[in-house]
Amino acid sequence: MGGGHSTDNSGSGNTNCGNTNTGNIGGSNIGSLPAQNIPWREVDWSDSALAELVTRVKTFKPKGASQLRVLLYGPAGSGKSAFVDSVAGAVDGQSVTLTEAGGTAFTSHTLKLKGDKDTKIPVVFNDVTWLSEDGRGVGAEDVRLILKGHVKDNYMFNPVKALQQCDDFYRKDPCVDHKVHVVVCFLDAKSANANDSTVLQKLKEMMDAATDLGIPHVAIVSHIDHISAQIQDDIKKVFCSQDFQTEVNGKVQCRSGIPPNNIFPVWNHYAGAQEQEAHILLLEAFGSMLSLGDDFLTV
Repeated sequence: MGGGHSTDNSGSGNTNCGNTNTGNIGGSNIGSLPAQNIPWREVDWSDSALAELVTRVKTFKPKGASQLRVLLYGPAGSGKSAFVDSVAGAVDGQSVTLTEAGGTAFTSHTLKLKGDKDTKIPVVFNDVTWLSEDGRGVGAEDVRLILKGHVKDNYMFNPVKALQQCDDFYRKDPCVDHKVHVVVCFLDAKSANANDSTVLQKLKEMMDAATDLGIPHVAIVSHIDHISAQIQDDIKKVFCSQDFQTEVNGKVQCRSGIPPNNIFPVWNHYAGAQEQEAHILLLEAFGSMLSLGDDFLTV
């Protein structure tokens, strides 16, 4: 189930990018690089493209499992729960209003959206904050236990001691539904912490663990309106931003191994004249998660 609407590194596009300057991730140094005239990723922004994305989400059925498990991983306040809520709004106007995991808690949410013929879309989100406000993070050993399905809901991670097999929150024999099928890492474009070495190191730890297990992974860059005034004025210009391409694609790709076509900008909870464009960005990202996770289940 791919989105099917975006193409990376294209030589032509239907978006006139203009020559407005853009800024870099973290909200600083705005106007440092001129915009490209041709987008480095093409997206179909039409009504029919949005309708097709919604239909693909609503009719999604994972192969080889009763549900697709998506791990949301990122710093506190990076937009994990807002992304899920925004996807719900883009699909059918619902608001699920999830509470983002606090501290280093491990939480689980079922995406309760109406799918095809009023069925529920079989997607479960696990939410874990890799770096809490006090600087503590989830250890590498616990990360692997999460991916393998050994960690039960509502477990509070101990930063100095990994979960043990004798603990009540340890699942001894996880089935395919308990295991993670796709990892989604969140970075906040409005936060200076997005470029912090500790944050990026935690990102790399998760990606290395996922790669070792063959689990696909994507990166979401939230709050893209803080990258530049150009994007605030026209969401479609996001793929013309050289700063976005250099700072996000270059840094995230180099330090995590996530390829550029698996890095997605989003604007959560957008309300305005460009709502359709914001929804397309959200569903392009979500559709790619579903497609990658489904492919993983069929290998």
